[in-house]
Amino acid sequence: FNRSATKLLQTLSERQGLAQMRLVFDEDGMHAFQLDAPDEGKTIPYPSLEWVLETDDLLLVTYDEAVMVLQKRDLLTGSIFKLREFLGERTAYVVCSPPET
Repeated sequence: FNRSATKLLQTLSERQGLAQMRLVFDEDGMHAFQLDAPDEGKTIPYPSLEWVLETDDLLLVTYDEAVMVLQKRDLLTGSIFKLREFLGERTAYVVCSPPET
């Protein structure tokens, strides 16, 4: 596990411009792009999204046998409540609550 985690961290640290990435949800779908090249991004239409899982801190978006992990604290505009409502009207949306103790 430690070796895998170390390799993942090295790979991530080698990538450039991750802080300049943006993800936008609009009427057409989920758009991922770099700020300096917005026309070169990728759009994933809502029918291609399998589901969105919301935890206390994260949104896990699944599509095309992949999972995109988004931190809720990185939400730049709007609120998680409005995003939850918006996405819930367009794809399967599950809120995962921690078990009661």
